[in-house]
Amino acid sequence: MTDVQASVSAVQPVLFEEVAAQFLAYLRASGCSPNTARAYGHDLTRLAAFLVEQGLDWRALTPARAVDLLIYLRGKRSRRRGCGHHPSLVTIEGERAVPRLSAATINRTLAAVSSFYEWAQATDRFAGPGRSSASTIAPPLASPSVIVRFSTASLHSRRRAAPCG
Repeated sequence: MTDVQASVSAVQPVLFEEVAAQFLAYLRASGCSPNTARAYGHDLTRLAAFLVEQGLDWRALTPARAVDLLIYLRGKRSRRRGCGHHPSLVTIEGERAVPRLSAATINRTLAAVSSFYEWAQATDRFAGPGRSSASTIAPPLASPSVIVRFSTASLHSRRRAAPCG
């Protein structure tokens, strides 16, 4: 990215949908499995929903907000087919338990988000939380992607999708 492009991008907001589409195009071009690219697309949709719900720009994801994303994902309803046709657990109040996203899905979503932000930083689309693209401030000791990866270790599942690129 040239200095002129960096100045323009600091002034004009870059839509999350545009950057996410570029990331998914990168995944497909890099030889990533079509299934992984499709799953990462769904995962970025979850991130977009979180950002809209929180009223945040995509560049505002900080380590603290990554924890909020994890909490948001843990409370998210599963949309798997057939969840309602099997016996279900009951809560103390006698209401049906709502199926939630699995630990594996949450881990993959966090891996997708981490890969997306790493790619955005590597391609100068994202300078880091709270900094413009033209900023010359030294990088923080731990980027949001490091914090997100650290937080995935505490989830129930040990499996998670590896970044393709």
